[in-house]
Amino acid sequence: MKKKYGYLLILIPLLAMQLSKFLVSVYGEESRIIIIFIGLLIMIISIIVLALKNRLYDAIMSICILIPLLISGVGMYLDNLILVPAGLGALYVVIIVFLIIKKKYNK
Repeated sequence: MKKKYGYLLILIPLLAMQLSKFLVSVYGEESRIIIIFIGLLIMIISIIVLALKNRLYDAIMSICILIPLLISGVGMYLDNLILVPAGLGALYVVIIVFLIIKKKYNK
């Protein structure tokens, strides 16, 4: 990994936390849902860009990660205490499956 990406990976979550604190102080707790859906929209746009650049494998993997996050986001929007853990659990399952596949094909 290039050095500049390492700094970016540290900087982006810190900026996102500060933005979240600011929006919650201005608009209240409901702004967290808006932040989640903005993040999901950015992820959808990046998947479309990946598909247009013919990186279909990466786009499919991203879609598999996006679906559980979308389920959790809808659960937060509806205040449904079943959808949120179900989406996060599905996300963990997807990540474990990807790690198993990666380990299998990297041998």
